[in-house]
Amino acid sequence: MILKKDYQHSASSANSFMDSPLYWLITKVFKFEDKLNPRMIMGSAAEAGAYHALIKPGRKDTAIKRYVKTKFIKLGGSEEDAECSWAQTIALKFRDNLQEFGDLVSYQKEIITPGKKYGLKYPIRSFTDFEFKDLIIDTKATAWIRRSKAGKPLYHPKEPDIRQQILYKDIYKKDTMLLYCSKDDVHTTDMVDRDHYLEPMIQIFKNIEHLNKICKTPMDAFKILPLNFENFRWKSGNAKEFAIKLMREV
Repeated sequence: MILKKDYQHSASSANSFMDSPLYWLITKVFKFEDKLNPRMIMGSAAEAGAYHALIKPGRKDTAIKRYVKTKFIKLGGSEEDAECSWAQTIALKFRDNLQEFGDLVSYQKEIITPGKKYGLKYPIRSFTDFEFKDLIIDTKATAWIRRSKAGKPLYHPKEPDIRQQILYKDIYKKDTMLLYCSKDDVHTTDMVDRDHYLEPMIQIFKNIEHLNKICKTPMDAFKILPLNFENFRWKSGNAKEFAIKLMREV
């Protein structure tokens, strides 16, 4: 058994496992924590700025931008990062699009769903972004928007994002939507005719639980997972070095 008794599944964890099982292992089991990069901070700061703008209607754009800049730096970024400026612009785009859906019902609402609902041992922890009366919207800040084209899986909307929102749609019993914003562009995606993404997400949770069942120790799991650093999650920070150190110990 490699998972603790209080382990909780999540959409982000499942997507991490599908993208790179080894990365999931070192972060969720070995508890490796890497420093946030500017692109990650951009998303958090822009979303926080949008929420701030929605609960304080009438605030000037300059005040919202100042709030986002302060948030960006507080989270570990630098004013010199290009993402600091981008986050300020994206926060305003988030606000302008979100306010069209009426009054905000909740922000970052958490639900713990018993695993047995989906045939799982462990529960699922879910966090929404912006909930309105008839819709839940997940905001995604990105450097640029690349719309879907045949044979181009990296284009927006991204499949991991869709899997997450389909799961939330099933858990919260409310329609969900993705709102992508870059400093120059906006793209929205609804979840109509995408329910088939739910089954693969649940299967990922089951794969994680099976790995937990067959491995007695975290190092057992490390030995059977491929040492592949091609996924974007390995491109920054010290995760790769941490994994290589474990490999040498094996």
